[in-house]
Order: sequence, then C-alpha cells, then structure tokens
Amino acid sequence: MPMRGSMNVKFQNYFFEVLKPEHKSVVTRPRLYQLNLNSMKKQILFALFPLFIAANLNAQVSYSSTNYGVAGDSLFYTEYNADTSTLVYALAGTNMNWNFSSLSPTNQGNLDFMNPQTAGYRNPFIQNCVADGGTLLSCNNEFNTLTNLAFREPRNVTISGFTFRNIVDNDLKSTGNLVENIIGLSTTISGVNVRTTATYTPPDLIYTFPISYGNRDSSVSSYIVDLIPQGLDFTYNAHQKRVNHVDAWGSLTTPHTTYPNTVRLYSTILHIDTIYYNNQVFPLPIYTSFEYSWFDTSFVAPVMTAQGNFVGNSQHYTYVDYIDTIHCLVPVARQNHAPGLPVVDPSIGFATVNFINNSYNSNTYFWNFGDPSSGILDTSSAMDPNHNYDQSGTYDIEYIACNTACIPEKCDTLNFTSYRRANDLLMVPQVPDRCRAT
Repeated sequence: MPMRGSMNVKFQNYFFEVLKPEHKSVVTRPRLYQLNLNSMKKQILFALFPLFIAANLNAQVSYSSTNYGVAGDSLFYTEYNADTSTLVYALAGTNMNWNFSSLSPTNQGNLDFMNPQTAGYRNPFIQNCVADGGTLLSCNNEFNTLTNLAFREPRNVTISGFTFRNIVDNDLKSTGNLVENIIGLSTTISGVNVRTTATYTPPDLIYTFPISYGNRDSSVSSYIVDLIPQGLDFTYNAHQKRVNHVDAWGSLTTPHTTYPNTVRLYSTILHIDTIYYNNQVFPLPIYTSFEYSWFDTSFVAPVMTAQGNFVGNSQHYTYVDYIDTIHCLVPVARQNHAPGLPVVDPSIGFATVNFINNSYNSNTYFWNFGDPSSGILDTSSAMDPNHNYDQSGTYDIEYIACNTACIPEKCDTLNFTSYRRANDLLMVPQVPDRCRAT
C-alpha cells in the first residue's frame, strides 16, 4: 500500500546542495609516559574485539535489484493515518534503533506486483500512441520496452474537482534502477468511465540500485494528462524533481515485528503543476512532498514507509504503511477490470476479462462471473482472477471480500453488471447495487 506520490508538478531550476562531510582537526597531546606500543596495541585490539563483533551483528546492508519484487509478488500492509502522530520518523545516521511499535491500524491492503500486460492500461497506451502517429506494432513494442512491472496506487487523487482513480504506475526494473515510465489513470466524463495514460519524459527515477548507505541521486521528470481526445478541454502538466538520499541504517521495530538490519532511503519531490482548462491556465501551488522508506533484504519492497508534505520548513506526515498481518477491520469490496471494452474475438471465440481486486481490510475473496454456461469456471476465490466470456450479452457479477480475522467473519459484497453494446462486452459497475453482509 505504500504510495510514491508521483502525481503533481512543473520543474524549475531548483538545486539541492550536497552536504559535505565535516573535517575535524586532530589535537595532539604530549606523551607523559613512555609506553610499549606493541603491547598497548594488542591490549586495545583484545578489548575492542567483543565490541566490534557486537556492532557488526547489526551491520549496514545493501539492497539490490535482485531483492526487489517481480510480477506476481505481493505484500500485505497496514496503513496508519499519521496526521496526529507525535513520533519522529526523520532520525538519521548509522546503527539506528527506530521503534514505532505504538502505531495502530487504520486500513489494510495488498501491494501487488502486477504484469503491465494485464494491469489495465496497455490498450489505452496503444490507443494514445496510435493517435499520435504510431503503428499498432511500434506502439505495442514501445509499451513492452517501457515497462515490465506495475503497481496500483492505494488512494485516489482529486485535482481541481476531477477525481482520478485506479491509478497504476507502470515501471521498468533493471539491474541498476527502478524508473516510472507510464502512469495509467481513470476518471469519469459525462457519466462515462475513461481510461488514459501519460508517459514520463524523461522517466521518474524511483530507486537507484543498490540502495546503500550514503548514496545520493536526483532526477527531473514530467508528464501530461490530456483529456481533450475524450471530449474534455482539460490538460494537466506535471513536472517534478526527485532527490534520493540513503541517509540511515539500523534496526526498525513496527507493531508487526523487528527488522534488525534495514537501510533507509529519504526522498523529496518538488512538485510544480499547471492545469489548462477551457482555454484558461491555472498554475497550482508549488509544494514538496517527502517519503522515508526502510528496506530489508528479505522483503521484496519497503517494510515501512512514512510520507507527507512540507508545510513551510516543517514536515507534515500524512500516512505510514508497514508490513503486517490481517486485523479485524471492516472490509470494503472494490474492484476494477481490464480491458475496459472487452470484445469477443471471433478467431478465438471469447473475450478475456482481468478482474483487479482493489479491496481493503480483507483477506479472502469470492467472485461469481454471472456466466453459468462456463460451469465450474463461473466462480473463483483468487485475489485477481480472469474469466473468458464466449458470448456478448449481459452478465450480473458478484464480488465478495471478507475478513476472517473478525469473529464472526465480516464480509462486503459488490454487485455490478456487464452489458452488450454493439459487438463489445462492456463491464460497467453499478454503484447503487451495493450491499453488506456479515
């Protein structure tokens, strides 16, 4: 559930000073006694050896690209609303001992490492690319070149009255770094759900591998969300500068467990955004967001993140996310699906729809695809299932998300309908048709 907060900004020449290490003068004192230096060295080494061993039990670690996740990996996180937190997350240095065991859960959900081919925004990317003059083949190849890993952001973003949801970061992981190249997002225009993508030029450098104490890097990036092709005179220009500094290592304690060897990355992002709407220009307030991320080499993503925005010179924390197990919180069933306009392909005889679980506070799932003719394949207990529909038509679909940590078990049920339009099988959620069950 960690959110990297990439939506927002226009870059200007802001520079961040690289701090230089202090050089302290050495004061020599006159020797008052004549000592046997060889004997003294042996005694010192003998005395310090146990301390050296103890210190290196919690030695600094280096987090590489092989430690980071691949498509198919998943972690379960607890979200803590940090608005009223008095904890200090910014302490930096070596051999630290951070203790955040007092955090309490607000919401819980999964961080899924998804395959970009089925994450919901491949087709919108290709459509935008073709509209800009590319061919189907070249646009498909470009998508495959730009991304091999996708993540769903856990929160919606509202900008000047427009709510963007189902935000998916399409990243490219390599040996040397993780960069974000494509952002996919959905919104509603005149009652119609619209999916679109924006491509970073240049990309946003999320991590440089290995993540090792003392490393620094920075990058500038930008993207444009253009809704004019969808019939709305709205363009969102986002520009940003990211500065990453691996500023600490040590032991981290969360309410879930203690991680004796972590390395901490501190990121700041300068946001300068502009909206163009109905032939008017609306510069948004410039601001800087930040995020602290703790990494343990045994886990495929940060074991904890703390993020927020600067208010003046002060840090204002908004959310803390940490790896956890399920707690008894009220489940909320949410879903998305791709493609947005699935068509029954006559060459293969069906249309494949990928259902994406956006629920939180849940750990078991049940899907009924409303397709009795598919037999035992009409239901699934997978987190993110897919189903092949072999006929155009109308389908009533039921999705249930449950929390088994509650006694009795708590569930939330979401019903939505698919219907036929021309030769398309179009999945449309029906918000009023919603009920709860316990």
